[in-house]
Amino acid sequence: MQSWGAILCVIACALAGHEASAQTAAMPMARIQISPAQQVMFGAAQKVLQRDYAGALALYNQAVAMDGTNVQAYLQRGVVKREMHDEAGAQADAAAAIRLCNAALARDPQNAQLYHDRALGFRLLKDFAHAREDMQRALQLPGAQPGWKTDLRAIDLEEKFNG
Repeated sequence: MQSWGAILCVIACALAGHEASAQTAAMPMARIQISPAQQVMFGAAQKVLQRDYAGALALYNQAVAMDGTNVQAYLQRGVVKREMHDEAGAQADAAAAIRLCNAALARDPQNAQLYHDRALGFRLLKDFAHAREDMQRALQLPGAQPGWKTDLRAIDLEEKFNG
């Protein structure tokens, strides 16, 4: 089963501008610039990988304060809150991420990333039926990422073992 820690690792790599693979790790990287908000998100993901959840929470709080429309900040903060046994906080952040995705989907109903992100919010709420539905929709749209098939399998496994 794909762990939330693995998801955060992939996000940290994406925010850093590269894919998480041994092949790309050996390749020289072009110099990239990331925004202050992305730097905060990257720092938070690093804290999660170090299992410094209090430090990660502080940085995700900062990311939300910098941009209250940052769906990833809400999702990842929700994951951290769940790791810290703050189920109500995790659910509140998942619900906020879903609301943001709903508003964005009203403007852009063919956006695969938004369906994917909303699926992660539903997964965090343990609403596996809606999570599966959104992930399947995301996979059918242009812009779908191959790794999302793994996310779909993770939803099924999480429902089986933790539902």
